[in-house]
Amino acid sequence: MMTNSFTANGTVFLVGARIGGQLNFNKSSFVKLNGYALNAQEAEISESVCLGNGFEAKGAVWLSGTKIGGQLVCTKGAFINPRECALNAQRAEIGQDVLLTNEFKSEGKVVLVGARIGGQLDCSKGFFAKPDGHALNAQEAEIGESVFLKDGCKAEGTISLVGAKVGGQLVCSQSSFIKPDGNSLNAQGAEIGDAVFLCNGFKSEGRVLLVGAKIGGQLDCSQGSFIKPNGYALNAQGIEIDHDALLNNDFKSEGMVSLVGARIGGFLNCVRGSFVKPDDKALKARGAEIGQDVLLNGCHVEGKIDFSQAKIQNKLSVGKRSSDLISFDFSFASVRVLDA
Repeated sequence: MMTNSFTANGTVFLVGARIGGQLNFNKSSFVKLNGYALNAQEAEISESVCLGNGFEAKGAVWLSGTKIGGQLVCTKGAFINPRECALNAQRAEIGQDVLLTNEFKSEGKVVLVGARIGGQLDCSKGFFAKPDGHALNAQEAEIGESVFLKDGCKAEGTISLVGAKVGGQLVCSQSSFIKPDGNSLNAQGAEIGDAVFLCNGFKSEGRVLLVGAKIGGQLDCSQGSFIKPNGYALNAQGIEIDHDALLNNDFKSEGMVSLVGARIGGFLNCVRGSFVKPDDKALKARGAEIGQDVLLNGCHVEGKIDFSQAKIQNKLSVGKRSSDLISFDFSFASVRVLDA
């Protein structure tokens, strides 16, 4: 179904439709304020769905339960429905990639709850705005390959990957997630098959929650900024990381960082990181298990460090006194080698 540059004032209904090829609405304009601009619930499209390259919807785009054999391509598309869902693909089944990239813009919720995506979820250079709620909600989604929220991706509102299963990496480098009064990124209970990158210019204003997440590779937060002065800046209690946890090389937190009960297969590297939570615990790793070294050399700390009851399989390296350090708590911790 090829309908480039189509214009509709009112709802376009494709509920339950069966389309043997592509559904192509590139460069089209759909307007239905306070209603459905496009409703294709439960439709079956054997190839790709294209809602990009100048596509604009003013009103909700509804793809819940839709089956798409190819890609869902929204590159350079605009989805405007500020009060409610701008794009709803809850429980959709997409055989290949979902592309919300390169000047993709949403004002209103983007919902991928329970979606099954055979390829990548790529939001590189996308903009997601729902300041009073979820900007992008992919709870319980299953993504066969990697998730990219990088290269200038910006969210005003919560990015949720709660309980999601990601076959590859989660890459949020050079991105900005803003939700000062709540969770900027919530990946509680998520399962990531490879590494997680919250690094190289990543910026969060609000809580980053990785509680109970399982990461098959490393957690890299180097050169990342985590800002939540009145609470948890990064909460990874009970996380399982198969390789290293990197909070180093200009990592910055303003607020608590919690690794309580974490299991880290490799190194915990905090060299030249900054942890600021005055008059409280800046870094908490009570009961954590670290398979290799813990490196605190040259880190800047304003607050307390708590490794009580932690198990460090190899070396704890403090090196030179960390600046402004109030206190260490290593009560009942086990360490093979102490390098102070």
